Amino acid sequence: MRDVRTEGEAVFTLVSAHTRAGLAFVQTLAEHHIPVALLNGGPEEWAGLASMAEHERLLISVNAADPFPAYPPTPIGSVFLFENSLPMICSYLQSIKGWTGNSIYVITEHCRYRTLYSQLGADYVIYSQSGDVSFLLDAVR
Repeated sequence: MRDVRTEGEAVFTLVSAHTRAGLAFVQTLAEHHIPVALLNGGPEEWAGLASMAEHERLLISVNAADPFPAYPPTPIGSVFLFENSLPMICSYLQSIKGWTGNSIYVITEHCRYRTLYSQLGADYVIYSQSGDVSFLLDAVR
């Protein structure tokens, strides 16, 4: 992991928020004024969050045509990947595991890929059908 941050520079919480639970988690981070980097999306993903309080946020847009950057554009703290696609989460894990020395969480509604995600670099695989992952806020602080 590369840490080239300057004193006082914000550390962003990286979130792949492709589910309702993920979007709700991003909104919770915003309410607590925690800087958020949203992975692989576009402005349309932020449209659903238009009502949230202004806070530091960054969009890291990555698609199949563009390779992941070797290093993120800003220092990254914890990572939260909300699963909506097995191939997507596997790709994310392989590409970003060197971006942070902090924990990487995969939040899934399916418990069958727990071992695979752990082998690819997830520190925690959280199974949640309710979508209520507000308890993860403690992992950011």
